[in-house]
Amino acid sequence: MSSLKSCPHCGHSLSLEQVQHSDSSEITDIEVLEPDQEQQLVKTISKKVVGEVMNTIHPLLEKLRELAAGQQQVQTPINKMNNQYNTEEQLKKIQETARERAKAQEQKIAIRLRKLQSRVSKHLR
Repeated sequence: MSSLKSCPHCGHSLSLEQVQHSDSSEITDIEVLEPDQEQQLVKTISKKVVGEVMNTIHPLLEKLRELAAGQQQVQTPINKMNNQYNTEEQLKKIQETARERAKAQEQKIAIRLRKLQSRVSKHLR
């Protein structure tokens, strides 16, 4: 006597043979499948498992994409602000360097002017 039962893990129907022994205990045995049937069974189970996993993962992937897009939108203004801040900071550094160079040139000119004045005063005496 054979009856159809379903797999508790995947729900795929399995053909089972039940054998009664003299001590009235039941023994169940899975029917031996042909190689083609076995491959078909493996493909069917694989497709169902992959389909269920993809259905489960799909909403999570969409949420992840949305979060990533939102994070990029948040980072873009921050990066612009950082770039603007860096530009302002660099401009301040360049201006400070220019002031220091101008002071150094003024000092050199003042030293030369003193030397020139001392020479002129020596010649006039």
